[in-house]
Amino acid sequence: MSLNTVIPNKANPLIINFTFSVPSDPSFGLSGFTEINVSWAGTVYTLTGNPTIVVVNSDTQLQLNLGSVTTSADIPTYLVIEGINATYPVGDEYVLTNKCLNNLSIPCIC
Repeated sequence: MSLNTVIPNKANPLIINFTFSVPSDPSFGLSGFTEINVSWAGTVYTLTGNPTIVVVNSDTQLQLNLGSVTTSADIPTYLVIEGINATYPVGDEYVLTNKCLNNLSIPCIC
């Protein structure tokens, strides 16, 4: 993550770069998901429902504009990010990151 800070009421994006290793599908990437769910501070933001907050920049880069929906009263939490498509339907989402994967630290709220 190039910037791991969320500033309430500011437009400072979190940019998250992913590396995928799926031998059976070498073209596997973020743009292959029809929906991406991002859980942050008790709320779920989605690619289709919140397109200004959850933005796919490329197959490997996700941009989260969380400053506009974060207040100083929010408590920093792990981001839970899941992808949904025909292979990984609702209920069996592809987990991109969560607390257990430990592949992304808790963003700071300043």
